[in-house]
Amino acid sequence: MPLRLFRAKPPPRKKHNFLPFKDKLELIRKYEAGIAHSVVAVQIGVLRSTVSSIWKKRDKYCKTAASVFISKSVLYTTLVTMTKKRGSIGGEVESSHHCAMHPSTTVV
Repeated sequence: MPLRLFRAKPPPRKKHNFLPFKDKLELIRKYEAGIAHSVVAVQIGVLRSTVSSIWKKRDKYCKTAASVFISKSVLYTTLVTMTKKRGSIGGEVESSHHCAMHPSTTVV
């Protein structure tokens, strides 16, 4: 039986890079604007496969962004309406927002 003096080191683990939600929305907006996956990947600074993965999950991200935007929109509309009408709340806010339509959507 041969004697092993050195043990082989396991390969180093890949570091998980976190991509903020606003960057994911920006990535989706750029791809919807007609920019290629590879170009978007270079602009954002991620791998092309990451762009593809985020694109596959775009419905989930857009739904989350829309709910955040609608919450802020409803709050703002309610405050403005209450200020103008002195306490009465009028009208409903449409809930069919698409994430690409709102570049100013911020997630806290």
